[in-house]
Amino acid sequence: MERWATVKRIHQAALELEASERTVFLDEACAGDEKLRREVESLQAYEDDAASFMELPAVEATARVLSEAPETTLVGRTLSHYQVVSLLGAGGMGEVYLALDPRLDRTVALKILPGDLASDADRMQRFTREAKAASALNHPNVATIYDVGESDGVRFIAMEHVEGQTLAARIAGRPLAPADIVDIGAQVADALDAAHARGITHRDIKPANLMLTPHGRVKVLDFGVAKTTTRSEGLTRLDDLSTGAQTAVGIVIGSLPYMSPEQVLGREVGHRSDIFSLGVALYEMATGRLPFAGTTPTETMDLILHAQPDSLTGGNGETPAELDRIIGKCLEKDVERRYQSARDLLIDLRALKRKTEADSPGAAGDDRRRHNLPAQLTSFIGRTQEIADIRRLFASTRLLTLTGAGGCGKTRLALQAAADSLNDFKDGVWVVDLAPLSEPSLITQTVAAVLDVVAQVTGREAAPAPWA
Repeated sequence: MERWATVKRIHQAALELEASERTVFLDEACAGDEKLRREVESLQAYEDDAASFMELPAVEATARVLSEAPETTLVGRTLSHYQVVSLLGAGGMGEVYLALDPRLDRTVALKILPGDLASDADRMQRFTREAKAASALNHPNVATIYDVGESDGVRFIAMEHVEGQTLAARIAGRPLAPADIVDIGAQVADALDAAHARGITHRDIKPANLMLTPHGRVKVLDFGVAKTTTRSEGLTRLDDLSTGAQTAVGIVIGSLPYMSPEQVLGREVGHRSDIFSLGVALYEMATGRLPFAGTTPTETMDLILHAQPDSLTGGNGETPAELDRIIGKCLEKDVERRYQSARDLLIDLRALKRKTEADSPGAAGDDRRRHNLPAQLTSFIGRTQEIADIRRLFASTRLLTLTGAGGCGKTRLALQAAADSLNDFKDGVWVVDLAPLSEPSLITQTVAAVLDVVAQVTGREAAPAPWA
C-alpha cells in the first residue's frame, strides 16, 4: 500500500510539469530506484494513452482514421502464393485478411504489418515474436501458424482461419451458463498448460483473444506480447525477445482490466500472470462484467492491486460454489496463493465439469453426459438408407470414413448418424473436430480433450484423471 501511494504521489507531481521537465524530476524523485521509476512511467503511459483517446472528438477521430487509411487495399492481390479475398479486421498491429492458399486448397488468415510501420523496431519485434511464439505450439486450442513471409515489401503471417465469434462478443455484458464457463475455461487452461510447458507466457489473455468455433472449440489467438522463458536452469532465466519497450506496447493495446498485479507494476511476469488474466475472463463470463473496472486507468490499476471483486452470486445466482472458489484462487493478488500451474487449474475445472454433469437431474442431464452433439437448427430429411448403412457398418468396424465432394453434406450426415446411434453405444457418442488440425500428433491430444482425459507429465503414458 505504501509503495503504491508513493507511485501515485510521484505520478501526480509529474503530471503538473511540462513534458520536457519530467525526466529530470523523475531522476530526483526516484533517486536511482529503477523499479519505482518503471512503475511511475508505466502509469504515465496509461494516462497519456487514455487522455489522447478521450480528448479526441468522435468526428475528428473518424476523420483521422479515414485520412490515414491506406489508399490501396490488398484485396485481389497475391502475396507469395496467397490470394487475398477480403478484409477480416484491423487493429493496432495492422490488418487481417481472408486469403486462399491454392497449393493446399484452404482458406487462411493473413496478418499484415503495414508498410509504414515496418520501420518501427518495436512493432517489428512484436510481429516476429508472435510468429515465433505461436509456431512453437502444437495444440488444438491454439490457432496454427502456417507461414511467415514477405512479398513486394509486405510482411505477413499466414495462420489458421478460425470461423466463429470472439468470447467478448459471446459475453456482450451477459453472464454465461456455468457449464459453458467451465468448458471454455478448461480449454483455455489446456492451451496455457501447453504454452507454459514450452516456456511461453501469453501475457494478453482476454475474451477478445479467444475465438469460439461453431463446434464449441476455443482457439487462443494473438501471441504478439508473448514472453519466452529459457528452459535451462529450471526455467529461471528469462529471455524477453524484445527491449524494455515491450510493456509499453502492451499498454497501448488496451488490456489493462485483464492484467495481473505484477504486470501492472511492471515487475517480472511469469506463467501465473496468465492464470490471473484467465481468472478475470472467467469472472466476466460468470457475471457479464469485469471484476476490476475503474473510471480511469489509475483507478483500474488501484483496483487490480488492492480491491477484491464482488461476489459472483450477485451477477449469476446459478454459479456453483466450487466455480466461485476456482475463480477466486485465480484472482489471488499474491502469486504464491494463486494456482501454481495451468495444469492444476485444468484438473479442477474438469473435475467440476464431471461433478456438475453427474449431479444434473432428469433424462436431459443423462443424455447430455452421453454425447456432445451440437444442436441442429433444421430437421434432417432423407438419406435414411445411408444412415442405416453407417450404423450397420459400425457394428463390425472401428473406423468408418465418409468421402465425397465438398459441400455434399458429409458432416451433417455424420452428425445425424451419430444422433441416431446414441442407443447403440452405452458410453455414448462423441464428436471430435479434426478439420482444423495440421499435425497428426495433435489427434490424440484433441480426442483426449473432448473425452475429458488429462495426460500426465511428459515421459509417462496418458492416463485418465483421478475423477474419471
